Amino acid sequence: MGDDHETHYAQSEIAAALGHDPKTVNDISWHWSEDNAAATHEYIQYDNVLILLSQNLGITNNIGPSTPD
Repeated sequence: MGDDHETHYAQSEIAAALGHDPKTVNDISWHWSEDNAAATHEYIQYDNVLILLSQNLGITNNIGPSTPD
């Protein structure tokens, strides 16, 4: 499920908010794709702060120029 990498996304902002360097408790990311769509997701937990990152990659199988109606 995860790709076994640890991110440091927003770690300095979380440290400023908490007043100390946070411990990374969980960091799980994955890529999903099906037919005409793909996305990446990541859950990061620093101490008691949970962050969800989600990106729609907007991939389609449509090839060729679009034509106006």
